[in-house]
Amino acid sequence: MKKITFPTLLFFVVLLFHNVKTEVNGLGQKAGQDGLTICPSLCSSLVQCIPTDLKNNGKNKEIASLSCEILCTKQFQLFERCGTEIVSSCSEATSCIKKNTNGLD
Repeated sequence: MKKITFPTLLFFVVLLFHNVKTEVNGLGQKAGQDGLTICPSLCSSLVQCIPTDLKNNGKNKEIASLSCEILCTKQFQLFERCGTEIVSSCSEATSCIKKNTNGLD
């Protein structure tokens, strides 16, 4: 019984820390079903922000799109907060994402 007590206690401490961290700032939660439908459209808008010299290479577009979708599904609240800025303008999207990630440091 003593061998199980410490790992169980450690598990609950880590679980509590994780839940408090994600609930306090609302970031770090994974996307649900709605996120899986929203992320590809947000990322296609963000891929258009790549400079033209890099955008001409198809590989760069694919890598940027895949990276964006992975980040979007992992940090969905951040992308959801900046959704209108992402669709409207590259500069507004950049400033929104920077502004919302400054509190994560």
